[in-house]
Amino acid sequence: MKKLSVVIVALFIAANSFIASAQTVQEKVDAKVQQATTAFENAKAKVDAIKQKQAVADSLINKGDELIENGKQTITELTAERKQMVKDFAAERKALSKSLKSDDKGEVKAAQTQIKELDKRSKEELKDIDNKIKQAQKDITKGEANITKGEAQMKATSTALDAAIDKFNAAAEKYENVTGHRAIRYDESDNQDKKSKKDKKDKKEKKNSRHSDEDEDVDEYDE
Repeated sequence: MKKLSVVIVALFIAANSFIASAQTVQEKVDAKVQQATTAFENAKAKVDAIKQKQAVADSLINKGDELIENGKQTITELTAERKQMVKDFAAERKALSKSLKSDDKGEVKAAQTQIKELDKRSKEELKDIDNKIKQAQKDITKGEANITKGEAQMKATSTALDAAIDKFNAAAEKYENVTGHRAIRYDESDNQDKKSKKDKKDKKEKKNSRHSDEDEDVDEYDE
C-alpha cells in the first residue's frame, strides 16, 4: 500500500511537470507569434505612413500640373481676346473720330462724348482682362511651387519607402513562417516616386516613337 502511494505521488509529480513543460512550450510559441505579428503590423504601418506622404506629394504635383496647364490656356485665350478687343476699340474710335471733322458742332460734341465714354470703357475692360491674365500667371507660379514641393517630398520619401518595404517583406516572411498564414507583399511598384518616373519615361519613349514613325512616313512620302 505504501509502495502504491509512492507510485501515485511520482505519477502526479510527473504529470504536473509534463503539463508545466507543455505550457512553457505553448507560451514560447504564443510569444513568437505575438512578436512576429507585432513586427509585421508595425512594418506595414510604417510603409502605409510613407505611402500616404507620397500620395500627398503626388497630389501636389498633379495639382501643380493642372494649374500650369489651365493658366497657360487661360493666358492664350485672354491674350487673343485682348488683341481683338484693342482692334475693335480702335476701329470704333476711328469711326467716331471722323465726326470730329464735321461742321456740325452738335455732331462734334456728341462724338467727343462718345469717344470719352469709349476710352473709359476700353480702359476698364482691358484692365479687367489684364487682371485675369495676372491671376493666371499667379496660378502658373503656384503650380510650379506645388510641383517643386511635391517632387522634393516625393524624393525624400523614396529611399525611406524602399527601406521600409524591405523591412516589411522580411517581417511578412517571418510572420508566415511563424503563424502559417499568408501575408501581403510590397514591391517597387508601390513606390510612387519610381512609378511616376517610370510613367514619365514610358510617355517620353512613346512620344519619341511616335515622332520617329512620323519621320519615317515623311521620308517615304518624299520618295
